[in-house]
Amino acid sequence: MNLIEDLKLTINLVKQNRKIWLLGILSLLYLFSSLIQNTDSIILALLMLLLYFGSLVISIIGFGGLIMAANRLYTVGNYEFKEIWSRSKGRSFHILGIYVRLFPIFLLSIVGFYFIYTNSVSPNWIYLESLIRTFFVGPIVFFGMCGIVIHDKNALPALKSSMAIYVKMFRSVIPIYLLYKLSNWLFIAFVYLLIKLTLISPVVPEINILDYSTLLNMLRLPIFMWTNNLIRILTWPFLSVIMTIIYTRYISSQEHLDSLSLDNSG
Repeated sequence: MNLIEDLKLTINLVKQNRKIWLLGILSLLYLFSSLIQNTDSIILALLMLLLYFGSLVISIIGFGGLIMAANRLYTVGNYEFKEIWSRSKGRSFHILGIYVRLFPIFLLSIVGFYFIYTNSVSPNWIYLESLIRTFFVGPIVFFGMCGIVIHDKNALPALKSSMAIYVKMFRSVIPIYLLYKLSNWLFIAFVYLLIKLTLISPVVPEINILDYSTLLNMLRLPIFMWTNNLIRILTWPFLSVIMTIIYTRYISSQEHLDSLSLDNSG
């Protein structure tokens, strides 16, 4: 199947299954806890920290459940929410293992976000880090999650196989992530223009699409942080379903080739 056919199939699957949206929201729950304003109270700070880690746990389970639901919809046409949630919960430790093994890369991302808010490094370097995280780390983590949840792999074998799948499916993955990022930025641009045309336009800074630092300054504003999270919620189920379809189809084709080779050798 080509990209257009995969997109049509994905849209149909997401439209027909409302629980996919619930799983998508749960898998991104950590985003909302990160928007809570800082406080000088130690007690409130500890409560916020507990809230963040609690939402992170739910997000990990929700992520695995979303992948499992997409796989079941593609292969058998239905799923039980309780079953996939329980399965994802049982695999959550292995899901966390992928993030542990990729911790140096995620640490660079954390440092990158720190530089964003302190203007301590050239925006071009931050832009490069963002591209690597989106088009390289993101798909590899996703395919690794698929291996853990769908095929019960441990973190390290899942991560190794995900890298091999990424190399094989590179031409299919990159256009999908390009479309995902483009839709996000177009939505943010629409909100930006809408605000600029209203009476509250002075609160929005001027941006230059050729100057990444102006975009970063805009994204620091709460309204655009919420806008960014909203469009991610709207697009994340579609990205997750189509990436799961690509993974499932690739594994099925490999299993078919393996069975043919065994038949020929026999």
